[in-house]
Amino acid sequence: GLNLYAQQLEGVDGAVLSRSSNLYGMLTTDDPFQYLGGLALAVRHLTGQSPSLYISNLRDPSAQDRIDSAARFLATELRARYHHPQWIQAMQAEGYGGTLNIVDTINNFWGWQTTAPEIVRDDQWQAFFDVYVEDSLALDLDEWFETHNPTALAQVVERMLEAVRKDYWEASEATLSTLVEVYLDAVERHGYRAASSLVDPYVRKLAGGFGREGIVPPDAEAAAGNPPPVTGQLLEPKDSRAAAFSPSDQVVWLLILLVAATAGGALNQWRAQRAPA
Repeated sequence: GLNLYAQQLEGVDGAVLSRSSNLYGMLTTDDPFQYLGGLALAVRHLTGQSPSLYISNLRDPSAQDRIDSAARFLATELRARYHHPQWIQAMQAEGYGGTLNIVDTINNFWGWQTTAPEIVRDDQWQAFFDVYVEDSLALDLDEWFETHNPTALAQVVERMLEAVRKDYWEASEATLSTLVEVYLDAVERHGYRAASSLVDPYVRKLAGGFGREGIVPPDAEAAAGNPPPVTGQLLEPKDSRAAAFSPSDQVVWLLILLVAATAGGALNQWRAQRAPA
């Protein structure tokens, strides 16, 4: 059939997203990459070419140049916020909530990587690694993650490993070795389980090359025919007669009572009118 929306998208050469608040940026929520990045992905799917992406910066009304490329806007935001010690220290002050903000940031950065890869660079992934995994700013992030949310760092590392596995990021061997080490440590000490079923086999294949052979996969018992016991809510039988009185039955009885009350009132009024004065 005729797809009018697709025909409109085929003529798109550029797309613009506005940012009017310093509170919300490119990585604050998933909305920017879903809307602007999703539009770029749709156009690329239809035409084979990515449209130019721009950010209309409405934060400072007095600024003369208020249109910037999405790539430059994202790079500026990374340096000024997510790779800046003051922002990270503010997240540290929030404890567990701060760890979730950092995980969300990495996930949203991944969203831009997958929808608009032309605006994301390898050195930006490396900067995330240096700051949050290697603690290049000396903020004791290892201890902070361990105290407030041990698996948050593992989630960050998992995203980075996925970026490497899917050839989005060409990480150095030293970086990849550290990612594998941190990931396996989270599996061994905290029972971390990756969201993607493809990450664990990929990491364990890499681990052999880095001298980490002999590690027992978390699903080894299940693979050997000894699956762990099933846990969850216990289903118990219920008396069907107890559930026979449904909400619809309640409505019927309420209507019957209402009719009876109305009829009773009318009867009393009729009797009063018939009574001798």
